[in-house]
Amino acid sequence: MDYKQAAAILKELDIPRTTVARLANLHATEVSAWLGGKLTFSQEKIERISQVVVGIEKVVRTLPMKVDLRDPENVKRLIIAVNDAELQLNLFPPDDPTAFAKAVDLVGRESLRMTAN
Repeated sequence: MDYKQAAAILKELDIPRTTVARLANLHATEVSAWLGGKLTFSQEKIERISQVVVGIEKVVRTLPMKVDLRDPENVKRLIIAVNDAELQLNLFPPDDPTAFAKAVDLVGRESLRMTAN
């Protein structure tokens, strides 16, 4: 992702640059200068920023409510939760509508067995 794409996403979704900087482990002034095209970064730093921007974008577009993007620790947790949920969706085949119910039933029985011991 180049700086123009990242800047456009941040502007469109009102993502604070300071949050991106904190989660990418960079200084906010550096991130702002890069987003403005005034500073060049190594590919490794660009990748870190890109991953954070993509993660936050996914959170904003996935969750049905507005989230506080000014709290980097909360945003980090939300990115992890959305990514985990996305992975879990692939656990159950779409052509078997009972797969989820079977999995819940199995987990429930295992839970009861563990409680009884």
